[in-house]
Amino acid sequence: MPIGGPKPANSGFYRLLRAGAFRLAALRLGAAFFLAVFFLATFFLAVFFLAALRLGAAFFLAVFFLATFFLAVFFLAALRLGAAFFLAVFLLAVFFLATFFLAVFFFAAFRLGAAFLLATFFFAAFRLGAAFFLATFFFAALRFGAAFFFALGLVAIFVLVPDVPFSTTTKLES
Repeated sequence: MPIGGPKPANSGFYRLLRAGAFRLAALRLGAAFFLAVFFLATFFLAVFFLAALRLGAAFFLAVFFLATFFLAVFFLAALRLGAAFFLAVFLLAVFFLATFFLAVFFFAAFRLGAAFLLATFFFAAFRLGAAFFLATFFFAALRFGAAFFFALGLVAIFVLVPDVPFSTTTKLES
């Protein structure tokens, strides 16, 4: 029994204690949710970069373990130091991870060069079909004028039409 007799259930001390327990539970629940979302986001981002950049499993594992390490540090710090620190660390983590992924993406883009970007574009154009490819360019040409239309038409014909021999003789005639 506390000194001075029993305390009523709605006294200031017990209300503060209940509020603190509620906040701790909310913080732990928020951290658990952040953990799940972060693992899912890390997995999908790593898979995306693995497929897109084709750097192999080492890159996937490096990203995953790096994210896991930082997440564990942030999770423990958040539980010990409170929600304000958790929010600040979360924002810093988002900033640094975004910077890291952007740096990796742009490094890979510059490393692969313009050929990769052009190949991706032309692969998408051929995959969607020559009609879409031509329609896209002719639509743009109509906006920019007849000279542009003519130039892009020639480019599209050079790109899309396979090399056809000019000889009209058949194999039997030759």
